[in-house]
Amino acid sequence: MLFTRIHIKHIDFPDTAFSLKPDNYTRGIDAKMKVSIQRAGILHPPIIKEKTPSSFQIITGKQRLLAAAALGHATCSCYKVHSDISDIEALDISLEDTILSHQPSPIEQAHYLQKALGHLPVDEVAIHYSAITGTAINPFHIKQKTALLTLEEPLQIAVHEKSLDEKVAMEMTKMSFGDRFALFDIISALQLSVSNQKKLTSSSRELAGRLKIMIRDILGGEEVLNIFANEESNLPQKASKLMGLIHKKRFPRLTDAENTFHTFVSGVHLPKNISLNHSPSFEQDTLQMDITFKNQDEFMKVWPKIETHFRVTSEEI
Repeated sequence: MLFTRIHIKHIDFPDTAFSLKPDNYTRGIDAKMKVSIQRAGILHPPIIKEKTPSSFQIITGKQRLLAAAALGHATCSCYKVHSDISDIEALDISLEDTILSHQPSPIEQAHYLQKALGHLPVDEVAIHYSAITGTAINPFHIKQKTALLTLEEPLQIAVHEKSLDEKVAMEMTKMSFGDRFALFDIISALQLSVSNQKKLTSSSRELAGRLKIMIRDILGGEEVLNIFANEESNLPQKASKLMGLIHKKRFPRLTDAENTFHTFVSGVHLPKNISLNHSPSFEQDTLQMDITFKNQDEFMKVWPKIETHFRVTSEEI
């Protein structure tokens, strides 16, 4: 690489040939970066590739170049790759640089793979990717990951920013536009955890299939709208109510069993240090009782009675 000074006006900012970020992704110029550049200059010079004698493509460092331009800098010191560097080699550099700063997001991985496929057969792309990331990948997984780029831009950005789970997003690629956004709008509005995103997605798909309706019909129903309309509930409370509602719709018999069990427990009037639990999904009739003791002495005071009771019970059996 050649370390050189480039006129910023010659940088082709719209060219995203080597960018791994979502298309049209803008996060604003980092204020700390601007202060750092003002104080000490660009400490990690961008890497560029000559496009024409007066135009350069960005391989790495777009945010740094934008910050320098915003500060009124006319020129910037950059590393210019050799003229014989191929586009796939430039892409490899972009991925290497991303890995040095953070774990590439699913969208960054997908962009690398899709752009690499424009230069190499899928098997060779897998070799390049695995060599750089240290993670093995096969053609099937490449197809899965690049499918994320078929999603609409807001969904891609959400995956990139980790507010939408990658596996949930992959499921969304198989849905209709309306179903996909009905699900995404709720996940975004309630800021659902990854666990709840997965539960809501699987439950909605199962329910829609069973009832032969669309997912958007379930998530746009009156009961769901009423949860959102309740101004007295905060986001976690609304999320809890929604998950409870979907669970009840998906497992009506299980929900009835849970209600019966809770009524039974309430009628027993257990002390605060005792809890009673049913078997998972009521698969068995057994109950489990948990008793909390302050210390060993308190436990030993009641242990003889417990031991005697269960010894007699076991002998009767």
